Amino acid sequence: MPIEFRCTGCRAKLHVPSRWAETSIACPKCSSRVMVPSASPEGVAKRFEDRSVEKSIESLLVSPQKFEKTSVQSEQKGEPVAAKGQVSFPRIWIYLQGGLIFAVACLGFAHGAWIFSSSPM
Repeated sequence: MPIEFRCTGCRAKLHVPSRWAETSIACPKCSSRVMVPSASPEGVAKRFEDRSVEKSIESLLVSPQKFEKTSVQSEQKGEPVAAKGQVSFPRIWIYLQGGLIFAVACLGFAHGAWIFSSSPM
């Protein structure tokens, strides 16, 4: 007789053979490890959740239709307002900084090689 239970991660309904009772399996939907409950003496799996609990959980879920689509509009032109407090740089500054770091690294390497090559061993 198969054991029916729900995944603790994604709440998917799982059906496994009774020989897998009290073992750990991977959920096929979310791949989380789930412990298979033991089979009840009558051969029917015990439900660990109550239907009233499931209904109360479903009532807490909010559908996207209940929310209004809102966005901040500027008062003058009706265009979206730009975020304040952000500093923007032209893209060229990023490339210049990368080039500067590369140049310093190359000069440091050349200077180190020059110092060690001129010292007597």
